[in-house]
Amino acid sequence: MKLVAPKNPTWHRYRTDCDAVLWPERILSRKDRASETFLPTMLFVIHAHLIRDQMAEDLKKNAQLPYPREWLEHVYAALNREIAKSQTRYPRHYWSFDFDPEYLWFDPSSIVVQLRREFGSNVSTLCAFYRYYYWRTWQRRPLPALQKVARQLSIYYFPGCPAYVPMKIWPLMDVYERAVPSLEVGEYREIAQSFPPFSDFIRRTKSLAQNAPVSEQPRLIRVALTALAFSYSSSVLLALILSAVIFWRRTRWQRLRWLAGLVLFGCAYNAAGCLEVAIANSLDVHRYITVQMYATLLTQSLALWLILEFALDVRQHRRGPV
Repeated sequence: MKLVAPKNPTWHRYRTDCDAVLWPERILSRKDRASETFLPTMLFVIHAHLIRDQMAEDLKKNAQLPYPREWLEHVYAALNREIAKSQTRYPRHYWSFDFDPEYLWFDPSSIVVQLRREFGSNVSTLCAFYRYYYWRTWQRRPLPALQKVARQLSIYYFPGCPAYVPMKIWPLMDVYERAVPSLEVGEYREIAQSFPPFSDFIRRTKSLAQNAPVSEQPRLIRVALTALAFSYSSSVLLALILSAVIFWRRTRWQRLRWLAGLVLFGCAYNAAGCLEVAIANSLDVHRYITVQMYATLLTQSLALWLILEFALDVRQHRRGPV
C-alpha cells in the first residue's frame, strides 16, 4: 500500500512563513535524519490521545482523508493499543496525561517504531502524516487541544511554581543513571573509540550512576524556596495589577513606570516560554521548567520590588509633604 504526503494548506502556509527563520537550521541539518523527524514525532506522541480520538471520529463518520480507510483503521487500533500499554506499564509518569508519550516514542515495540517500519525510507511522508493529524486535531478538536494547553500552564503557575525545588535530599545517582543510556547510542560509541577523553567521560558517568554522592539542601534554603514557590503566582498577579494602575495613572506613578515595564517584560518572557512548551510538549518534563529558574527568580524579585515601592509611595503620599 503506497502512502503519499497530503496537501495541507494550513501547514504549507505555516512552512512558507517559517522558511526564512529556519533556513540556517535547514542547511545545518540536511544530513541529520533525526532532526527531520524529531518535531513531527514529538507533536504526534504528545497529542496521541487527542489524535486517537480524532481518528476514531474520522472513521466513524467515514471522513474524506488522504489515507486509505483500512490502513487508518490499522493505525488507530495500534495507537489505541499502545496508549493502553503505556497506561499499564508507566502509570502517572506524566502527571498531566493518562498515558506516557515517551513509551510511545522510544519503546522498541511502540507505535512510532511500527509506523517507521511501515513507511520505510520514506521519512518525508511519515512526517507529513504526523503533521497532518496534528493540525487536523487542532482544527477539528480545538477545545480539547486548548484544555491541554491550559492544563500544562497550570503546572507552572498553580499551586506553587515548580521552578523552585525544595528537597532535603538530592539523589544524584538517578541523574547519572538517566544519562547512561543516551551515551550508549551508536554514534557516541564511535566517537568514544577515537576520542579517549570522551571515553573516560562515559566511564566516569557509569561509575557515578552506581555510587554518586547524595547532596543535602540546607533547611534555610528549603524554607526560602518553598516561600518563593507558593508566593510566585500571587506576587506576580499583584504586580501585574499594580502595573496596570501605574500605566493608567501615568502622572501619579511616573517614577515607577520603568520598574513596571521590567515586571511586564519578565512575566511575558516566562509566560511565552511556558506557552511554547504547553503547545508543543509538556511541562511534566521538568527540564523545561528548571531552565526558567533564573528568569523566574528575577521576575519575582522585580515584582516584589514593585509591590514594596508602590506601598512606600502610597504611604508617603498619605503622610503628605514633610
